[in-house]
Amino acid sequence: MTPVDTFLHSVRGAFSPSPTGEAGWLWAAFGLAVLLAILGQRWWASRARGRAAKTAFARLLAERRLSAADGRLLERLGKLASVTPALVATHLDVFEGATARELATQTPTTASGTNEATSASPGDVFAHVHRLRRALGFHVVPEHLPVLTTRELVPGTPVEVMGFAGEVIEVNEAWFAVIAAPDTTFVPGAPDKPARLTFTRDARYAARCLPLSAEPARAPRKLVLRHDEHPERHQLRAAVRVNAPGIVRLSRRAGEAATGNGAPEQADPYAASGSLVDISIGGLAVAWPGPLSVGASPHVTVEWNAEVYQDLPAVILRCDARPGGRFLVRLEFRGLPAAEEARLAAAVARHSARPEESSGGA
Repeated sequence: MTPVDTFLHSVRGAFSPSPTGEAGWLWAAFGLAVLLAILGQRWWASRARGRAAKTAFARLLAERRLSAADGRLLERLGKLASVTPALVATHLDVFEGATARELATQTPTTASGTNEATSASPGDVFAHVHRLRRALGFHVVPEHLPVLTTRELVPGTPVEVMGFAGEVIEVNEAWFAVIAAPDTTFVPGAPDKPARLTFTRDARYAARCLPLSAEPARAPRKLVLRHDEHPERHQLRAAVRVNAPGIVRLSRRAGEAATGNGAPEQADPYAASGSLVDISIGGLAVAWPGPLSVGASPHVTVEWNAEVYQDLPAVILRCDARPGGRFLVRLEFRGLPAAEEARLAAAVARHSARPEESSGGA
C-alpha cells in the first residue's frame, strides 16, 4: 500500500462511525481549523495588498499634486475600466479607454471643456478630465505613438474634411474645431451625419465625427466636431521616401575596417559632412564631397526637420560620381533601434502625406 493510500485509509477510518465518535470530531475540527487558517491567510494578504495599493495611490496623488476630487475621478475611472486607479493614472491607453466611457454619458456643448479651464466645476466632467489629462502629462503624446482618440489631436494639425483642406485650431475633451484653408469653405452634410476627417501622424487616420456647429451657418470656414474615440489607422507604405534637405555626418563604427571593399581611401573619409537628399525608414541618399567605399558600415547622424537622429547603423550600397566633384551615396539602415525607427517612421509618414514632397519608393 502506497503512502497516499495509507493516508486516505486513515482519513476514511477517522470519519467512520466509532463507539465514541471522538476521533471523527477531532478530525473534523482539525480540517476546519486548517481551512480557516488558509482563508485567514488569504484575507490578510488581500488586506495587505489593498493597503499597499492605497499607499501607492496616495503617493501618486501627492507627487502629481492631484486633488481629492482628482483622486475620486481616478477611482471612478478605474471602476469603469475594471483596473486600479493607479493604472489609469500611469497608462495612456487605459486612461483614454476609461475617460471615453465616462464622457460617453455626457452631452457636450461648444462651451464645455475649453483649453483655458484650470479648474472644474462640479458638473463639468469634460473640464475635469481635461485638467486631469494635463496633470498626468497625457496632453503631450509622442508623434510616433498610434492615435487612440481624436482627443489626442493638437492645434496646427493639417486635416482633410469631406475632401476640403483644413487645420485643427482647438481641442478639448468635449470637441475639436477645424478651420478651412484660406479662400475655401467646408460643405457639411446633415447635422446627424458624421463628417469624414483624415489626418496623418505616425500613419494615415480616418475619423468620423458628428458636427456640433458650423460658422457661418451657410458657408462655414469653421466646424466644431465631436470626437471619434476609435479612428481607423491605415499604415503607410514602409518604403516611402521623401525629399529631406538636412545635414548628414558619418562616423566609423568600433571595429570597422579602414575600407569597405579593399579599395584605397583617404585617411578619414568621414571627416566631412554631406547634404541629405532623401530619406525613408529603409535608408537615405546623401550628397558627399568625396568617394566612399561600397560595403562600409558607418554610423549615420541626420539633422532633419529640427530633429537629430544619432548614430544610426547603416551600410553603403552605392557611391556614384556627380558633376562638380561630389558623389551621390545611398545607404541602407541595418538594425535601427526600435525607438529611432518609430520616430523616423512618424516623420516620414507626416511628410509623405504632402504629395509635393514625396519622391517614390526607397
